[in-house]
Amino acid sequence: MKFLGSLMIAAFIVMMPQSAISKIRVVDTSSTTPMDIVWTSKNSTGQVVVHLYMYWGLQCPHCHEAMPFIKKIARNYPWVKVHLREISENRKNLVSMYNMADAIGESNVAIPAFFYCGYLYTGWGDDETTGAWLVDELKQCRGNPI
Repeated sequence: MKFLGSLMIAAFIVMMPQSAISKIRVVDTSSTTPMDIVWTSKNSTGQVVVHLYMYWGLQCPHCHEAMPFIKKIARNYPWVKVHLREISENRKNLVSMYNMADAIGESNVAIPAFFYCGYLYTGWGDDETTGAWLVDELKQCRGNPI
């Protein structure tokens, strides 16, 4: 029953207006947290790899709108490692989303949720706005990895 309650809360949050998007910056990610979050790493040639975590749901229209663009990021920017985590049928991913939010000091999260470089961004406008902005954010993170 607790899991169903979480799903109902997640479904309610999905129906929030697009104006209810947030961006939260984590100042200190070096402290011990309940989970180890890899924001950046290095590939075999020593280049910075930025990790982008997208949490999404099967019944979330904004998630489905964002998905092709997020997959395009993975293809067009080999230095971005995309982690797609579906939450409506995977309880482990749902718990992971809330744990990740908690680890960075955020208690409110909605889908689609994008975690990267100590940031949380929720919501999706379109490829030209949110998508382009997200790519710029990932480029900034690559230039200043944490």
